[in-house]
Amino acid sequence: MRRSVAWLASSGLVIVAVVFLTYCSGERHRAPTALQQEQTTAPSWTVQTVQLGTSLRGVAEDDSGNVYVCGRQGSDVLVAKFAPGVTELWRRVIGGSSDEGGAGIAVDAGGIYVTGATASTDFPTTPGAFRRSKSFNYDGFAMKLDHDGATLYSTYLGGNGLDQPHAIAVDGGNAVVVGITGSTTFPTTAGVIKPSRYPTLGDGSDGFITKLNAAGSGLVYSTYFGVDGSSDQVWGLALDAAGQPTVTGFTGSKRFPLTAGAYDREFGYYKEGFAARLNATASALVFSTFIGGANADEGRAVVVDAAGNSYVGGNVGSLDFAAPEGSFGGWDAFIVVLTPVGGLISARRIGTPSQDKVWAISLGTAPRVGGQTFAGGLFGFVGTPDEHYGQLVYGLSEHFAVGNDGTRGFLTRL
Repeated sequence: MRRSVAWLASSGLVIVAVVFLTYCSGERHRAPTALQQEQTTAPSWTVQTVQLGTSLRGVAEDDSGNVYVCGRQGSDVLVAKFAPGVTELWRRVIGGSSDEGGAGIAVDAGGIYVTGATASTDFPTTPGAFRRSKSFNYDGFAMKLDHDGATLYSTYLGGNGLDQPHAIAVDGGNAVVVGITGSTTFPTTAGVIKPSRYPTLGDGSDGFITKLNAAGSGLVYSTYFGVDGSSDQVWGLALDAAGQPTVTGFTGSKRFPLTAGAYDREFGYYKEGFAARLNATASALVFSTFIGGANADEGRAVVVDAAGNSYVGGNVGSLDFAAPEGSFGGWDAFIVVLTPVGGLISARRIGTPSQDKVWAISLGTAPRVGGQTFAGGLFGFVGTPDEHYGQLVYGLSEHFAVGNDGTRGFLTRL
């Protein structure tokens, strides 16, 4: 494996942590079909790594091969664009007088869409934006930039509690944002699946799914997602060809809404992973299923292929889920593939005798997952130590991985 590192020069920039944007090209050998701890021939990748910011969370590619990243630089939002050869074209540092960071990014022909959270009362918003004032100590935000980095719109998104967006996608110029809310006044619209929230003791959060109009001035739809009296979180988002949102996360309730075709209807321990698809107006479920076993499990990321199948990545603490061959740790990664109506196609468990977790998943010529492993040696069933880069992978696109250093990250094609 060849590795070259390009250091980005920026006046006054202090690199607080080693943060990376990694480009991977070339072919690698597929992993064994059986989930056993087996080494394969090392991949023949060309890897280029650059450093920028404090932490990177999101990455997206356009049809020309340009790559867009978001995250944090110090206490501000960082957005940057790179040409296909990993040449920086521009970067924007956006923020107010307090703390904020980018969590997710998407791109289409009309622009670049970024979401995250802010504690600033003076976070920059635009005239006519849906919400121009902050509601609580941390609110979400959504913004659209043009392809040269100029702001087209920027809006707060939140209510009277802690709001934390995790992912963003775009449907015909309309941004769809998902995440976690502790608000009882989070903005919702009529006719959606859960327009209100009535928390009880121990009810820490609901998920939310919100679609903004193309101008960022209003809501197409917005709904809570979860069960009153439970702590529910939405982490991953993908849209199918009809614009229907597929989400994943975890719930603390056996009363979580499931559909008739759900492949898993058994609630395990104090939290259970889920995957769900809503219709294009967020007024009904297309499917909803638990994912997990008898212990704690989490959904973290999802992508949808052209046929409408969902690839869900997450973390499993249950020994009875997709039982592996060999020795695995207390937390392992899982990849579950579902039909367009939520039926099970396949379930795989990936890991080592240590702790292994998925944070991102992507589809290109083949699926890839990224995340972290605390294993001192190889990551379970593929590759070499260099393959993991020694960094935590938070975001994936077809050719790129982003994250930050401090724990052992991994990137693999399944």
